[in-house]
Amino acid sequence: MISVKVLRRVSTIFLFSSIFLIPIFLLEFIVGILFKSYILIADSYHTLIDFLISLLFYFTLVKINTRSRRFPWGLYNLESLVILATSIFIVYLSVNLILSMFDSSTTFSISPWYSIILFVSSIYSLTLYFIQRRYAEIQIVKNDMVHSFLDTIAEVVSGITLIVQNTVLIDVVTLSIITFTLSDVFREIKDSVLSILGASIDSPMKFQLINELRSKNIPILNLYLKRCGSFYAVYAYIGLSKDISLEKAYKIKRKTKRIIKKYDNIACVDVILVPLTEIKKKKILEQVNALYSG
Repeated sequence: MISVKVLRRVSTIFLFSSIFLIPIFLLEFIVGILFKSYILIADSYHTLIDFLISLLFYFTLVKINTRSRRFPWGLYNLESLVILATSIFIVYLSVNLILSMFDSSTTFSISPWYSIILFVSSIYSLTLYFIQRRYAEIQIVKNDMVHSFLDTIAEVVSGITLIVQNTVLIDVVTLSIITFTLSDVFREIKDSVLSILGASIDSPMKFQLINELRSKNIPILNLYLKRCGSFYAVYAYIGLSKDISLEKAYKIKRKTKRIIKKYDNIACVDVILVPLTEIKKKKILEQVNALYSG
């Protein structure tokens, strides 16, 4: 498990990241609207979703895992609900922008000097990428690092396009930014829906957990992994002989929890002990070994 101290540092990075994105979003959006610059408007939408995700990551690491009597498993799905609502809003804005691009009556031009906004944004994204590299062992940060690096490239290309002032190139780059934004949005929508519905997912982590439990001689029958916002809930089914003592059963359960909790982004672990006859237990474990071997 990652230490609380490290999580606080990372959450602070996401907080300052979200604060820094506010003026960038406002500048891109206002200048884009005033001068009908589709590149700036499209990038402002992307900046908006980056801001929301950074803010949500901050609350995820600090607040959402707070448990109470009413919410004994925390508020992890609150993140999914907010992301789902904002993602639908971003889709609406993006579609509206694409339709506006086909309006032939827009003849506004923008000074190349406004490309500075995009270059400043790219410097910010690159700086964030290098800061996040120190905490790359955390899955949330690792995913956001890739995003920051791609943002840097996209914003540099957008800035150069704004200087060149080529209509065809502007349209191509604008559509590329929208495509990049929507691909992020649709991925977030999919993950949010799966999280809210509590669907079991087959991620690489599931197979890593099963194989590690097998290597530690834990009689794992099945394991379910479901998303809880940016985190995961794990349900492990362990097969035990009917005549096993309570003390031994408890030790196996505790050992299983300890192994699973070593992994990053695990919000909660539930180990279910299943009493079986030796014949049935052997048969099921053979099936599990055959399924996950190699």
